[in-house]
Amino acid sequence: MYVYCPCQDPNDYSNHYPVEYLYLCPSSHDPSQDLSTDSSHLSSPSLKCPLCIATTVMARYCPQCQFSVTTSEAIRGKMRCLRGCFQCPDCGSTVKSERGRLACTYCTYTWESKLDLGDKASTAQLIKELTEFETRRRFDKVKSFVKNGPDSEVTINPKKETIPISNSLPIRTLLAARESKRCNECQTPLSITSRNNSILHSATHYLPRLIWSKRNTDSPNSHNYTLLVINTQPIALKVTLATDTASPDFWVIINPSLSLAAHPGKNNDITLLSPMGTRAMRRQTGAYTRFIMNAPKVVVADDTGVSVRDNNHSNAFWGEMVVNFNTTQHNPGKLPLLVTCQGDKLNMAFWILVNV
Repeated sequence: MYVYCPCQDPNDYSNHYPVEYLYLCPSSHDPSQDLSTDSSHLSSPSLKCPLCIATTVMARYCPQCQFSVTTSEAIRGKMRCLRGCFQCPDCGSTVKSERGRLACTYCTYTWESKLDLGDKASTAQLIKELTEFETRRRFDKVKSFVKNGPDSEVTINPKKETIPISNSLPIRTLLAARESKRCNECQTPLSITSRNNSILHSATHYLPRLIWSKRNTDSPNSHNYTLLVINTQPIALKVTLATDTASPDFWVIINPSLSLAAHPGKNNDITLLSPMGTRAMRRQTGAYTRFIMNAPKVVVADDTGVSVRDNNHSNAFWGEMVVNFNTTQHNPGKLPLLVTCQGDKLNMAFWILVNV
């Protein structure tokens, strides 16, 4: 299931992204998506895809020791940690470092220097010099061959080549980057991660979660599908579904208007049990039984936690409802679906593309 970003041609399927790739800018908005003229409602925020976002590197740091370095230090160290952090060349795990001896924390890899460290400042400096020595040795051979031509002493070795020393050395940890993402239109920060402050306007935190599935109740002339709509906001939402008027009208949405309760927003029995997909797993928990028994105004059928409400299925967990879709086509292909959300803090509409 993919969400359409309005920055490109709507007929271009390459501009549909998973919701995890999108952000929501609260400052810039598309006036055509405003669903209400009431001043009590916020203006419609705008979806932002990777093409609508400018990414800037704020700082570079080592993912092992969490030590931040400046840009000049990162360039001088060839984007590697300068504090003695290493990775195993065999499995890539963290390597414990002691002076002159390294050991992988996962596999059996070990490395111990057979050289006298002398005045070496650290193991990292020793490994760096050994790696550079191997590089210089190979470069000198190539340089001698180019300079002397046929008179060069370089010959093809008929024996099997030994493993270069650089392949058995620990790998210095590659630096990671702390990035900031800003809207190209208004320069509003959409994602900033730092030690003191974090900003994240990911679309997954605002848009309802949609899960598409096929039902096993097909008939020769009808094929049934379901769409689970989950409210992830701590406010109540009204969600309306509609198909594209330009596409062939062979889809039937049963009761496309939904009223979703607010998400609890904390780890109580409801939120902990909601991700459990199979009813057998839910039935084995005492919290599920207590919640089902104490749930007000919910008639549970078949101990599945789902009750029938009008033409839709309403989940016993707060903020979840299931919508039924019927079609007469055996292979419907792609389904464009318009999702409209209205609430106290969210007022927008967006298109999704469902791969049926």
